[in-house]
Amino acid sequence: MKIFVITLLVIIALGYLFVKWANKPENVEALQKKRASEAIQKIEDEKKQAALLIEQAAARKEIERKKGLLKLVIDENFASNRFEKLAFNDGNISYFKFGKNEFEFSGLLTKGQNAQNYFISSSGDFGDFVAETQIAIWGTDCHAGIFWDGQPNGTKNPSRYQVAYSSPNRLYVEAGEEESYNLGGLIASENIQLLRVERFGKILTISVNGRVLFDEFLETAGKGKVGLFIGHRGGIRDNTESISIAIKHFKVWQ
Repeated sequence: MKIFVITLLVIIALGYLFVKWANKPENVEALQKKRASEAIQKIEDEKKQAALLIEQAAARKEIERKKGLLKLVIDENFASNRFEKLAFNDGNISYFKFGKNEFEFSGLLTKGQNAQNYFISSSGDFGDFVAETQIAIWGTDCHAGIFWDGQPNGTKNPSRYQVAYSSPNRLYVEAGEEESYNLGGLIASENIQLLRVERFGKILTISVNGRVLFDEFLETAGKGKVGLFIGHRGGIRDNTESISIAIKHFKVWQ
């Protein structure tokens, strides 16, 4: 009981001292200035947010107008069993095959094998564009997708680029930051995918089979090569792993 009373008296004393300190004219004035500054900042933040929403609404309206003017400029369907509208620096890749109007990427991954990505690129540069590819994919250690803003680096992979690519159960987006999204869940797979990338200015929208998974305003708008991104994670498993990807088409509108 004695300890309780002492504790209570200490709390009361500290409370009294705090109130006395807070009620000093200079402290009251400082608190009032702080609250006034916070109120002004809140108003400014709300104005900025409202202006941003108006800007974004106008940007999306402009996108709809631009979509109506788009023209198909790349239609790669591999009809001649080769790349016709796209270019690849090294044609001697054992995983690469053509057949039945499709581009195939298939083979085996052995333990300890290095991971590898391949960039099959447009000849021209793109700013605003819509690109899509039809993918049939089996094997969780392989992936395929679309890259853009590619900056050439001689015969090597692009020095800079952004990309959206998928495995049978996840979509990965690398556009400033890296993000990923479930497709088929932890067990189920989504083996047949229509991957679509729409980039207009700073607005990037990415969908798989009509389901929009990424729709954001980016910090910057770029320009560069567009193309197919395809590869594997290497031999990360103890057993030999089979991978198989078939690209049915790759199209770009500008």
